[in-house]
Amino acid sequence: MKTVTDKTGKKWLFNEFTNSTPLIEKMDKEFVEDVGGSFIEIQDEIMQKYAKVGDTIPAILLDETLKEGSFSFIREDGEMLIFKLKYDNGSWKYEKQK
Repeated sequence: MKTVTDKTGKKWLFNEFTNSTPLIEKMDKEFVEDVGGSFIEIQDEIMQKYAKVGDTIPAILLDETLKEGSFSFIREDGEMLIFKLKYDNGSWKYEKQK
């Protein structure tokens, strides 16, 4: 995991999809509820629905609370797909950005 800072000074945890275990472990340590398990499910849902052969490995950005962020990847033709993520009431939700 790496910490990156955006233009506004907000810090984000950055991780690649293929190395998301440290992120899940951090969630499991910080929360009583199964935030990590739910996060694995939402990643799988996005990948099953949108991923295609030739896409880059998805990038994950989560804020320091580990309850909000994005999941994104780039298609072979250069199109970027970004999914806003938010944890609320026991599960993660996503919204595809246009």
